[in-house]
Amino acid sequence: MSNRLEYLDFLRGIAILLVLLTHTHHYFNIPTFNEWAGLGARGVQLFYIVSGFTIYYIYQYKITDINSMKIYIIKRIFRILPLYFLLIPMYYYFFGVYNDYNFDILNIISHYLLLNGFFPEFINSILRVEWSIFDEFIFYFLLVYLFYKYTNFNEAYSLVITLCISLIIAIISFLLLKENLELKSYLYLSPYFQMYNFFIGVYIVTLSSVPNILKYKKSLIILILLFLIIPFYIDSTIIQTYFSSLIFALILINLKFNEYKYNSVIKYIGTISFSIYLIHYFLIMMYARYINHTTLNFIALISIIFLVSIVSYNIIEKKGINIGKRMSKI
Repeated sequence: MSNRLEYLDFLRGIAILLVLLTHTHHYFNIPTFNEWAGLGARGVQLFYIVSGFTIYYIYQYKITDINSMKIYIIKRIFRILPLYFLLIPMYYYFFGVYNDYNFDILNIISHYLLLNGFFPEFINSILRVEWSIFDEFIFYFLLVYLFYKYTNFNEAYSLVITLCISLIIAIISFLLLKENLELKSYLYLSPYFQMYNFFIGVYIVTLSSVPNILKYKKSLIILILLFLIIPFYIDSTIIQTYFSSLIFALILINLKFNEYKYNSVIKYIGTISFSIYLIHYFLIMMYARYINHTTLNFIALISIIFLVSIVSYNIIEKKGINIGKRMSKI
């Protein structure tokens, strides 16, 4: 898998562009486009699948004892949390103090303790994208537990179990929570529903062969087209998510078993995608508050998002990664 980093970065780039799309499409009054562009929210599921694949690919043979578990957790903490923790007070200062949101002290503390995801009112209440950080860390700790508990845990079995839990949550939402939108939204965002996506990536790592149809290069075009038409045939967010996850899984399998030439710009966007993910909504909120929307101003907004994210990646993310490497050696 000599091109592993290339196709994973490429998919991360696509994922963050999808997320950007879903958070900005409302600035253009094009009904059909806006109906379709909500599909960009599925970029988070693509991130999850790629994350599950990446983490398991790197660590499946490295986590063998308590010390290696400690190294793994330290590296993940310093990879994710420095930028996340820095942005929490920034969001609060610029938006919480204007009473746009109820950012009480318990809410803020729960974010710093990575406990916000256990509370429906806190899970996505400050950065508006932090629910996925909580899901990500639950996956990290769950994977450590599985490595610790089972010498060789069954990846397929883990996928089936997490998918069954997700389906139970979906059924509860459909049948019992039609009127309780807050709890329904919470369950959708929570790891109880989303965890199967990570284990899709984990399971794909284990595949050494697949039917030729999944490796057929032209099938990639069909998968992309199927994904693009989802909003026009499926209204339910939950069902959209399941179909998108399946399509993303098949795309990842296709990329794993084929050689492609990947666009270097999208690959680089994938490299800085975490900074874009955490920063973009802050800048979009600033834009909405202070800037009159024009096409030129919108182009400036997108440009600033990318420029700030490049700086953030090089100054904050890289520094955090290096600190994590040093700390894991202590």
